[in-house]
Amino acid sequence: MKIDFAVIGGSYAGMAAALQLARARRQVLVVDAGRRRNQCVDDHDGEAHGFLTQDGRAPGAIAEEARRQLRRYPTVHWMAGQAEDGRVAPDGRLEFRVGDVAISAGRLILATGVRDELPPVLVLPNAGDAAPSIARTATATSWTRAGSASSPPPRWPSITR
Repeated sequence: MKIDFAVIGGSYAGMAAALQLARARRQVLVVDAGRRRNQCVDDHDGEAHGFLTQDGRAPGAIAEEARRQLRRYPTVHWMAGQAEDGRVAPDGRLEFRVGDVAISAGRLILATGVRDELPPVLVLPNAGDAAPSIARTATATSWTRAGSASSPPPRWPSITR
C-alpha cells in the first residue's frame, strides 16, 4: 500500500492529525493498535472530564465519534494493528508493515501517546500499626541546595504589587 502520510497511533492526537491531512486531500493511513491511554475509564463505566465539548462522555464514545467523522473522507484509510519493521527505503519513503501488509509512506506522524508508569504509593497505616506515618516519611527527606544537605528546597521569589 502506497500513501502520502502514515499516522501511527489511532487515538485522539493521531485522529486530529489525520483529520487535517484528510481535509487537505492527502492519502492518509491511520494505524491503530487499540490501546488508548484512557481505555481503563471505559472499563469502569467512567466519563472523560476536562475535554471541551465532551465533558461527561465516555472516552470510547468520543473516540468512536471521531473515527466516524474521519471515515467520511475518502482519502482516509484505517488499519488495526501495530506498525513494525520500519525503515527508510532507497527512494526516501518510509516503509513498515502491519501484520502481513507492507506500507510505503511519503511522511510519517508518530502519535503513539503516553504510557503511565505510576510511582509506588505509600499507604497510610491503620490506627495502632507500627508502620511509619506520611509525616515522618516526608520530614526524613533531605534536600540539597548549594552543597548543603540540610537546606530547605528552593522557593520562588515573592511577588509584591
